[in-house]
Amino acid sequence: MAVRPDHEINATTTSDTKPAFVTHAHPASARNTSPDASQNEARPVDYLHTESQVQQRSRYSRCCYPFKTLLFQVFALLWLVPIILLLVLNAEQKIIGASANCIHVEGGCLPDVYSSWSAVDALVRAASLDKRTHDLLGGLQLVAKALEIWFAFIASWLVYMFTMFLASSGRGLPIEHLYKPTEYADPVSGFKSLFGIFGGLIASFRQAKAKHAQGQHHQGNFRLFLFILATVVLCGIMNLMGPAVAILLIPTLQWIDVDPVLDSTFIAMNANTTPTTSDSWLLGDSGCTQDNFVANDYGCAETWSLSLDGWASGYMATEAADSAVSVQGELMLTYNRTRFPTGYANDAALTNPTYELVTFIPNRHVLDDLWEDMRIVRSISQGNDTMAAEEASYVKYNKTVQTYLQRHGPIVGAISNVWYNYDDQLNTTIHVGPQKQVRCYASYNSDNAPLNWRGDNFGSYNAGNWTRCIPIGAGWDDGYQTTNFSIRGNYDIVSNRTQPDIAFTVHSTSKAAFLPNGTVPASLEGKFAQSCLTTSNSSAGCDWEALFSSPTDGNIFYRSQNVTTWELVSDSDGKPGRIGIAIDFVAMQTFANYTLDPSSYSNPNYLTDYQLSDSQTTIDNMTALRVDPAWTLAAWSVAAGGEVEGNRSAGTLLQSSFDHLFLNYNTTDDPLTLEQYRLTGGGLMSILQMLSLMDYTTVPAGETQGVDPNLLMSRAGRIQVYTFGLFGRTAKLGFAIAIIGCVIVFIEVCVGLLYGLWLGRGFRSPLELLLAALQHPYSGEMDGFDEKDRKKQLSRLPVTLSEVKHGAGPIRFENVRYRG
Repeated sequence: MAVRPDHEINATTTSDTKPAFVTHAHPASARNTSPDASQNEARPVDYLHTESQVQQRSRYSRCCYPFKTLLFQVFALLWLVPIILLLVLNAEQKIIGASANCIHVEGGCLPDVYSSWSAVDALVRAASLDKRTHDLLGGLQLVAKALEIWFAFIASWLVYMFTMFLASSGRGLPIEHLYKPTEYADPVSGFKSLFGIFGGLIASFRQAKAKHAQGQHHQGNFRLFLFILATVVLCGIMNLMGPAVAILLIPTLQWIDVDPVLDSTFIAMNANTTPTTSDSWLLGDSGCTQDNFVANDYGCAETWSLSLDGWASGYMATEAADSAVSVQGELMLTYNRTRFPTGYANDAALTNPTYELVTFIPNRHVLDDLWEDMRIVRSISQGNDTMAAEEASYVKYNKTVQTYLQRHGPIVGAISNVWYNYDDQLNTTIHVGPQKQVRCYASYNSDNAPLNWRGDNFGSYNAGNWTRCIPIGAGWDDGYQTTNFSIRGNYDIVSNRTQPDIAFTVHSTSKAAFLPNGTVPASLEGKFAQSCLTTSNSSAGCDWEALFSSPTDGNIFYRSQNVTTWELVSDSDGKPGRIGIAIDFVAMQTFANYTLDPSSYSNPNYLTDYQLSDSQTTIDNMTALRVDPAWTLAAWSVAAGGEVEGNRSAGTLLQSSFDHLFLNYNTTDDPLTLEQYRLTGGGLMSILQMLSLMDYTTVPAGETQGVDPNLLMSRAGRIQVYTFGLFGRTAKLGFAIAIIGCVIVFIEVCVGLLYGLWLGRGFRSPLELLLAALQHPYSGEMDGFDEKDRKKQLSRLPVTLSEVKHGAGPIRFENVRYRG
């Protein structure tokens, strides 16, 4: 079928038209004068038959345009459903559980890893859940690929519509870009076209002077540049869509912090009062009655005595390897040594600071609450329903790969030291007045801290020789308190004798004075004379109040407030006749985060861990507690004035220490250093046992605004689960790409409805475009092309697509004017 030369070029489109192509050419070729024109008058029958079939299909397609358009837009919108769902799941960090595949799993995703019966069964179940997870993750990668292909269809249709819009415009479109809908996904082709048109755009900027035609040419290049840029962007988004969807679709194993649940508000430690009957936890943990507590009789607290003896024997059994543990319920606890700069260094930069060693021990009440948390989590991990409304918050700890339970609460440590004396040579008791005495301990070595004897571990621990004095007696009006008991001597089969009893006296004072090398500081000249330290009675010039209130050396300051002194004395029949040991300590309270792994196979001993809640904690922002002597009685499980059996582990270690001090009386080595491990086992372990028992007062949690966060007693945790979420940069990038994909789909739907319903256009198959090209009569468009660059010039030949009512879409090259 030939194209009549009098047919007008039509760039508009109606609902009953189909494509023909019109090219931009010289005016001389606006009419067909080619010798081949006559050949077009007589076409083969097969060609005419094919053209007829195409025309019939085109007419049928035009009738179905609205339906096809709506169908494809529904197809595009359906892609948004899984993508938006993934965006919501990841934005909300939806938790799945111990496995990404919990369907058809017997018992669901209940890990049962906290079973106290068999750690092996828990391990096997965890391995089974892990295998099912890997099976699912492989399938989800295929789903991600399917969503990528789905998006590729939508993006290609959008590129096709952009291509047809430009091709049917007055300026047309170069031939090489007609197949952008099929090749847009190739990044090499896209960037090659982009750089080519960008170079042409720069050239047109340079060549354009002020001519109208040149301005039009420049405008056409700019439109083409935007078109190619859009296809390159779509190419990038399409190629990234698969990995982006996979990142959002495949759940990852992550550690999630569970929001804390506020229990109460901390008021104070009950250190300066005796264990009271109103403290239900303490009373229940001891096994004593209210009458026992009222009488300061703690001999009934068998649990506490076993705990102390366990500390002592465990310390010695591990050969003083700092791995001794104690038990609270099912949980194990141990101590932690932390050194803190005193803040009194040689210079402001603390380049050469001295340190104090604080030995912390977990609070047993907090551990009891943590134990209760573990019992609840263990129960629900086995599929049991929670038994109370307040336990519903524990459900988050179920269906996890691994769990760490946390409690925030107080913790107490001790700055401690040891002093010894033979035959009262280094200690003096000075009578100041009615019920007012001063007890002084000469040659007090501040480096004799248990677990850090002579500073061997770290060094720079305030080494120095002092005379340490404490006020004794109720007449000082500083809240002085005291109590005593004894440790019975054991029969020694080797020496065929019974060890002497140890008198154990507790002094609780508000302050202590330290005199460097036993010398009165110059600041007290005229108020306190050196002779005051050597007389048995106070005399003129002895202002003891001035001594105890005088500024203390900074490096010993933290041992001078709220001091507890344990004085142990044992008499013997030989030489020396009396041996004295003084263990002094200051209880320092701060706050910690307690952590427990409740899994029976990763933490079979249920050992608790803890760390100070504030990483900036210093010794200056801790609280020095005044400790009532009754807490010492509670730690030893003895009544005031009572007796501890010498065969108990802690008592045996102290008795053994006195024996060795007696034997080492004439040794050239420091006897105290030789006995450091026994004194630590029997002395420091007793201090830690006492500090761990101290209870505290709380009030129900109310308004938290303006309250110190450290005072808020709460429980929280960390769980390892399979979850959706934006946990890294790649996840956030995938999230952004998915959102861009949603925007592209919305644009495609809007453009598609405009293209298919409003303009009445539909998809033109490659066969229709090919037949339209075959019907185009050659008009000399390629005349004058350089043979060397013929292919390149032909690919850049612009064509204009128009919809015509007849024919299969002939392509005609004519000089088409720019329109708007």
